[in-house]
Amino acid sequence: VVASLHGGAGSTFLIHNFTRYLSSQNIITGILEASNKSSIWLEIVRREIGLANDFESWCKQILRTGSITQAARLELKNTHLLPFDPHDQMDQLSSEHIQAIIQAGRQLPYLFIDLSSDWDNPIANEAIKNCDEFWVVTRPDPNQLYAQQKHKRTFLNKAIQYIGGENCIFIG
Repeated sequence: VVASLHGGAGSTFLIHNFTRYLSSQNIITGILEASNKSSIWLEIVRREIGLANDFESWCKQILRTGSITQAARLELKNTHLLPFDPHDQMDQLSSEHIQAIIQAGRQLPYLFIDLSSDWDNPIANEAIKNCDEFWVVTRPDPNQLYAQQKHKRTFLNKAIQYIGGENCIFIG
């Protein structure tokens, strides 16, 4: 799981560049967009490869059918993207729905779940229970770091409880 400690810190930028590097090494990755504040990955796909007319987001598919089909995955040079659509209704997802999408993504060798700065959504809470590492991207600003750490303390404590402090990595 990768998240920005505050808006604009760069979790999406980090994932984008890191998965591009892994792709150049022929390593297959997946990115699950788990923020309902915006659809950055959907815009990246539209810009870089275009979006098929029959595209249906993972959120819509799982709410409609209870499963994820290949049509929800978009491939960009060895990186499988599962973007969020701003019209999706993430608040209607059950814990079982969220587990199903995470398990679908985990079929790939490496899965990055991009929370951006949206730590208060249902997927963030489930993802932190199932991740190997939690990367927190921040700017090198001690005041911002202190303010946001205090603001997001509950979620950080949950991460430490589920995966251990040594697997919570601050980048920035």
